[in-house]
Amino acid sequence: MPYKNRQDALDYAKKYRTNPETRKNIKDGQRAWYLQEGDRIKQKERDRHQFLRENALKELGGKCVRCGTIENLEFNHIDPSLKTQEASTKTGLRQKEYQKCELLCKPCHRQWSNAEARLSRKFWIESLSTEERRKRIREAL
Repeated sequence: MPYKNRQDALDYAKKYRTNPETRKNIKDGQRAWYLQEGDRIKQKERDRHQFLRENALKELGGKCVRCGTIENLEFNHIDPSLKTQEASTKTGLRQKEYQKCELLCKPCHRQWSNAEARLSRKFWIESLSTEERRKRIREAL
């Protein structure tokens, strides 16, 4: 081991990272690597997202819950107050987020969202339970 103890190794690493010349070399190396591998990484991420989406579509039935079509399906959060933003970056969270959704085709999703928006302007919809919210939105459609 080239260092006498762990603290010596940590001190060297800290000094190494804070050296401006070393930082520039590291940054240049990272940039070169990304230019070489970036397209492959982006494609891999797109494929992974598509795979997860297809699995979620299968789990949720693969058709619109209102009209039954299988075209242009979108995820509708049953209770938007439970939606999390960091789900788009973490696979485990993304799967949990899909479980809070139902499938609607694009026209049905637009109608649902418009009815929900109209209803939220009339009174405080966030204070309602999920079932009561869904019932009132269905009535507003």
